[in-house]
Amino acid sequence: PQKVQVTTVVEKIKELAKEITSVNKLILSETINFEDRILMIDTKLFERVIQNILSNAVQYAPAKSIIELSLITTNSKFEISISDQGQGFSKEDLEHAMEQFYRGDKSRHSSINYGLGLYTSAQIMALHSGKILLQNKLSEDGAIVKVELPLYSNLSN
Repeated sequence: PQKVQVTTVVEKIKELAKEITSVNKLILSETINFEDRILMIDTKLFERVIQNILSNAVQYAPAKSIIELSLITTNSKFEISISDQGQGFSKEDLEHAMEQFYRGDKSRHSSINYGLGLYTSAQIMALHSGKILLQNKLSEDGAIVKVELPLYSNLSN
C-alpha cells in the first residue's frame, strides 16, 4: 500500500463509474462530499474492488436505470457506496455473498460468474484494514454495497 490522496481516488472512481455505466447505457447519479485526506492503498487492487462492485451493480440493474455512487469522508473513514435499482440481495445473499464460490440466485448463473468477485473484494479490503458492507435499500428495490477505508490526517501518519 502507498499513501494516496482521497482526491486522486475519487477521480479514479468517478472515471470508472462513468465508463462502466455509459457502456451499459445506465444513468450515473453522484453524491460527492469529501475532505482531501490520505488513504493507504494498493491502487491496482483497490481499483479491482471498485470495478467488481460496479460490474455487479450493472449486471443486476434494470435497463436504463440509475446507479448511485456516493463518495464521502467522515472523521475516520472514506466511504464508497454503490447502489442499483435491481431486486436487491436475498436474505441468503446478505449472509453468504462474500464467501468463496457463492453464487446467489441459481437461475442467473453464467459461465463467466464463478462466485469470486465479492469474496476477492472482501479479501482485498481486509488487506487495506477496510471492509465491505452489503444491504438493501429500505424504501425501494435495489442493493447497496458500501466500502469503508480508514483515513489518515496527513503524510506523516
